[in-house]
Amino acid sequence: ELDGLPVHGIARSAFVRQPIERVVLPEGIQEIGCGAFYGCNLKKLVIPSTVSCIETLAFKGNLGLEQITVDEKNPVYCSDNGVLYTKDKKVLVQVPENYRVESFDVPDGVEIILEYAFAGNRWIEYISLPQDIREIYKKAFGNMLSLKENTERKTQNVP
Repeated sequence: ELDGLPVHGIARSAFVRQPIERVVLPEGIQEIGCGAFYGCNLKKLVIPSTVSCIETLAFKGNLGLEQITVDEKNPVYCSDNGVLYTKDKKVLVQVPENYRVESFDVPDGVEIILEYAFAGNRWIEYISLPQDIREIYKKAFGNMLSLKENTERKTQNVP
């Protein structure tokens, strides 16, 4: 609540560059606007069951963000090992910028990788894509400082 009124969303750019390290959004929040937490100091993020819309760049620019957790009762989104997907896992929404793995295998069943999904990650060197990938939005892999162009692994590399 804010001034006794229920809050259902977080506005576009609401907390841009604020020194926030951990966010546990309360039940009742339904929408998170574009760039709502852009450039904060987030390390951990918990999304409640009521969130049904997360706009582009909502959590980008958080160089310390290690994991995103979604309440299991959320009907629209889920998280798997700290990565944000749609509930049916057909859309990869976001890999945290401080997600520390050398190789990332996009799970079978993922058909779409959203804009900025991997952008800014400094650790991932190799990305393996499933056969059924249909669409990769532009800038999905932007500013990935460690991504290798050539590899000896059986990994499809992403430009």
